[in-house]
Amino acid sequence: MEDFNLDDARARCRNLFHDMVEFFFAEADRLLGEIRAAAAKGDAAGVARLAHRLKGSVAYLGAAPATETCGRLEELGRAGPSAEMVEAAGELDLRIERLKAALAPHRKPTA
Repeated sequence: MEDFNLDDARARCRNLFHDMVEFFFAEADRLLGEIRAAAAKGDAAGVARLAHRLKGSVAYLGAAPATETCGRLEELGRAGPSAEMVEAAGELDLRIERLKAALAPHRKPTA
């Protein structure tokens, strides 16, 4: 499975594709940090809420693997604190890093 589908993302975003990519880069690291912190302290509700928020962004970009991992993390958070929730947060880190690498060529040029 590819990390993201460029055609799908462009079809969803139309003229906003590059803006959505920039939004993703601006928010992903912050949200991941908050997810990791919430998972580490056992804040399952926080994990579910934050994973849901990140899921919307990555789904909009057509990033199926990251979307699936966010969805799994959201479900785990709803079920309550667990070691699996912490592990899934680590997996999400890897998915987001791969997505960032795949999306990097599609960022707006800096002036």
